[in-house]
Amino acid sequence: MSYLKIINKFFEYICRFLVGSLLALFTMSIVAHVFLRSVFSYPLSWAQDGAVMLFIWMVFLGAPVALRYRMHFAIDLFGDKVPRLGYVLNVVCDVLVYLFLYVMIVYGVDFLKIAHSMYYSYLYIRQSYVVVAIPLSGFIMFFMNTENLIVDLRALTARSLLEDGGEVS
Repeated sequence: MSYLKIINKFFEYICRFLVGSLLALFTMSIVAHVFLRSVFSYPLSWAQDGAVMLFIWMVFLGAPVALRYRMHFAIDLFGDKVPRLGYVLNVVCDVLVYLFLYVMIVYGVDFLKIAHSMYYSYLYIRQSYVVVAIPLSGFIMFFMNTENLIVDLRALTARSLLEDGGEVS
């Protein structure tokens, strides 16, 4: 698992750096657009397309980091009432995330093929340059989810051993 943690730490660093950089570009483009439109009555025609492109990349590069730290939306119905069930549900959720990632990667690649022939109107950039964020994010999230699954399986096994009176190694 140590190799997986190293890989995920690398992916996390890259994702965080890119998201921060893209957020700065996003903010600057919107501020420039609003300023030029308000002061000089000269809106930037490309600003809307550029902002959408940057936002999509920010979302899909931020998602793996959120998944790694389990910062996604969750509802804790059982809480402390049934602790073992919580561990089992974590593993079930990890497996369900794999199903979602499968759909995200496979259909993301299909969407990428379709988007390759489409262009953004003002920038005249292929939409596939943006759509590639979907399967790429799914690929990175696969590694993040694998780390989560291993942690959850270890926690479930350790909990089982403790309840049965065994020792945790």
